[in-house]
Amino acid sequence: MGENLPLCTYTRLVAKNINLVTISELLGHADITLTAKTYARSNEGNKIRAILV
Repeated sequence: MGENLPLCTYTRLVAKNINLVTISELLGHADITLTAKTYARSNEGNKIRAILV
């Protein structure tokens, strides 16, 4: 499905807080673990937003 999109596209989806299951399905990953290990990264902005919630 989305296997031919540039990898930076998926990095941007993660940055926009798109659900990892959705991204995993777009990539055709059989398991969300691969998606999470590849694309999910912590950053200072997310840490601050998490604390302020």
